[in-house]
Amino acid sequence: MCTVSFIPLPKGFILTSSRDEMLTRKTVPPAFYNHNGKFLIYPRDIKGGGTWFAADQSGKIACLLNGAFREHTRKDKYRKSRGLILLESFEYDSFNDFYWSVDLKDIEPFTLLSINYSDQHELYELIWDGDTKYFIGRDIQQARIWSSSTLYNPLIQTARRKWFNSWLMDHKDDPEKSIKEFHTSRHGNTEQNDILMKRIGGLQTISITQFKNDGNVGRFYYKDLEDNEEFIKIIQYEQHMV
Repeated sequence: MCTVSFIPLPKGFILTSSRDEMLTRKTVPPAFYNHNGKFLIYPRDIKGGGTWFAADQSGKIACLLNGAFREHTRKDKYRKSRGLILLESFEYDSFNDFYWSVDLKDIEPFTLLSINYSDQHELYELIWDGDTKYFIGRDIQQARIWSSSTLYNPLIQTARRKWFNSWLMDHKDDPEKSIKEFHTSRHGNTEQNDILMKRIGGLQTISITQFKNDGNVGRFYYKDLEDNEEFIKIIQYEQHMV
């Protein structure tokens, strides 16, 4: 939930998420779930019941990062898991409708990325800082990286963007080939803040989730880094995909 990269392709994109979490927090590998008649695919967080990364069969993808613009002080209790908020976003016709309708009172701060690749090519961020919602449109033709503010301060986030931009320059002819390698490699001098992160106490990068869109076919990839197990699901989109 803590490092996300976006790579545009000539006919689609690749969205990749590194989940930096405690080893003790267990996950069910990706599977299809029926949510009010809509079939979503996602890995499920056992504790919260939600997820940090999901896609449906109409061309919508959503990805969650913990925190908003800066680190926040956690409350003892929140109304519901942020991972459940992500799943709720698929119940709306558009991410814009979700933004205006969703009640985020007593929800811990987060950044939610949403891609609609069906009727329109759109990439949006919904940022909730605990008091205010922010809705930001991004250029879907521009590569980008996000780092969770709960784990990485602004200086570390800047360093991580530099690593990403340097990697893009080195792989500009074929960025698709090794983006998973970027997410599972060392780039800095300290593993505490690296892309493949590890800290004392069991907090580390525990899995990689990736979605590749290419025309009307989606490839949902998941790797458990602890067990070294990989899962791949192919999604055939409904009509309207371009």
